[in-house]
Amino acid sequence: MAVTALTHLDTLSNAIGEPTAISYLPWTGSSGGDKMTFFGRFRNLFGFMIEQHVIEYIYENELVHFRKKFGDMKGYADLLSQASFLFTNGNPYLDFAHPTLHKTVMIGGISVEQDAMNMKEIDQKWSTILSARPHTVLISFGSMAKSIDMPVHYRQALLDTFSSFPNVTFIWKYENEDSSIAADHPNVYLSSWVPQTALLSKLYAFHLYLTCWE
Repeated sequence: MAVTALTHLDTLSNAIGEPTAISYLPWTGSSGGDKMTFFGRFRNLFGFMIEQHVIEYIYENELVHFRKKFGDMKGYADLLSQASFLFTNGNPYLDFAHPTLHKTVMIGGISVEQDAMNMKEIDQKWSTILSARPHTVLISFGSMAKSIDMPVHYRQALLDTFSSFPNVTFIWKYENEDSSIAADHPNVYLSSWVPQTALLSKLYAFHLYLTCWE
């Protein structure tokens, strides 16, 4: 079995014989989506080729040192192709639609330590926020994709959605918590930092976490 903490990596797909769908599936480091122009697809192909070259260079150089110490051994591509399963840190409901093999199994949150989460406590401030309404949703796009850099119409679309659920508190990890973007939305709480592990350990807090790569 093979395991990766990433949601999707073209190099792994290529190694196990899984279609990479370069024409509409953004490569790992892409900042775009699945709807591309001709030049967007060309850029996607170029990024895919660069990724292949860089990762193969890293893996092959690592293999040289391993072989010096442990003798002859198979490369990563051979090992992956023979693995019965490949577990990824992906979510089929949130990831871009793409062809997969039966051996690829998406397990969102595979890198989360459940025991450590259950030991986390939250202070009075966050307890008050969580108890303000029957349900709570945490919106976080990770540390690489900043909400403050999101296109205005994307942010407005989120706010419009939040307004449709007045009985739900939305905690939005937003890099400028002094922003007035949510001034007219009493059920939206902006915070540049959230105790994510502690919040997610509470049974009454629902969670929407998107891991994005730029």
